Amino acid sequence: MSKSFIFDSFSAEMSLIVTVMVYWLLFVSIPTWIVVALVTVLFFSAFIEMLRPCGAAPTMYYKDSAFSRFLLKNIPRLSIPYKPPCWAKNPNIQTLVKTYIIDQGETRFERHFLQLKDRGVVALDWALAQGSTSIMRKSRPVVILLPDLMTDARNLMYTCQKSLQQGFRPMVFNRRGHGNSPLTTPKLQSYGDPSDLRQVVKYIRSKLPNARVTAIGYGAGADLLLAYLGEFGSSAYLAAGVAVSPLFDPERLYTGSMPQPYEVLGLLASKRLVASHGEGLKKTVDVQQALSCHKLADLERHVYWKMAGCDNSEQYWEKNAPLRDADDISTPVLCITSHDDPLVVDEAIPYDVFQVYPQMLLVTTNYGGHCGFLEWGPDGLRSWADLIALDFVESVLEFSSKEERRLKSATR
Repeated sequence: MSKSFIFDSFSAEMSLIVTVMVYWLLFVSIPTWIVVALVTVLFFSAFIEMLRPCGAAPTMYYKDSAFSRFLLKNIPRLSIPYKPPCWAKNPNIQTLVKTYIIDQGETRFERHFLQLKDRGVVALDWALAQGSTSIMRKSRPVVILLPDLMTDARNLMYTCQKSLQQGFRPMVFNRRGHGNSPLTTPKLQSYGDPSDLRQVVKYIRSKLPNARVTAIGYGAGADLLLAYLGEFGSSAYLAAGVAVSPLFDPERLYTGSMPQPYEVLGLLASKRLVASHGEGLKKTVDVQQALSCHKLADLERHVYWKMAGCDNSEQYWEKNAPLRDADDISTPVLCITSHDDPLVVDEAIPYDVFQVYPQMLLVTTNYGGHCGFLEWGPDGLRSWADLIALDFVESVLEFSSKEERRLKSATR
């Protein structure tokens, strides 16, 4: 029996075990014998995974330019090997630990509600610096954090803390009805519709005209960021963007190829969202029909297709595909993905795009899972991708400032 077969078998078994474990943790108490069995298998799997080599430096895909050379020089982490913990070499364990288990620390938020043009509401959670009673000085750069569909500000506390330490003003953007926010209109935001994000960016610019605005998205939030940058092009009003674990081609997943553990978790999360806003949504969708769906694609069809005014999958994804307007992206953007991402097959990664457009860069790692990228640091377990993302944003702002000073000098 080959080693690759053994590794593949264990990966499949771990996917099933982690799914069962999360299900039991969320919905029922766990008998002792199940806990013992799961822990035993986890330890055995970790031992097997330790046999795999790790610690390779990330791979970069980009078009050579003064901008890319500046970034590579000013972000040392891009040339340092990423080393996940031995147990985090399994992408499913890493993904679920990052989402459900890792201690994010404590961060205080100041929630603001923004009423949109159609009278809908989105919640903006501004992270507060330690000892502060309000959001920071108006001149500080803003980092808009776009969480994945199953997460919110609580999952981004570590990112907020690091952002504050580096002098940024982090704010978590909650889609309509997400993050325990009210739903004031019978509408949820479809997968790649950037219209609400557009209004948020304009709102920030009006309130903080001297602050440069940037954004970091995770998973579906990363896809939303790419859709926004493409649709609004040079008028996106963002100085920099980072997409951590974008799906690139979500249609592939939503039409039947999503791994079972994530299909179950995504379906449960979506049903909870619909159920929590059932009274308001019943004007536009059949809530009971949506809650009886057994596939995430079916729920997407019953809920989001109608809201987007689409009759079929082709129409829906034509409006919601994250890279539908990739040619128009003018904001510097970094995409971070891992080759073991359980939701992204290698064929979905558009390598050629990053080698054509100088403002778009891609960094890949062998390990990292989906929005995971866990590693040990002086402050404990942390996300390597978060550190790269903040370094990128900081470097882009520095490069832009130098270019502005150079242009001013040239025109004198």
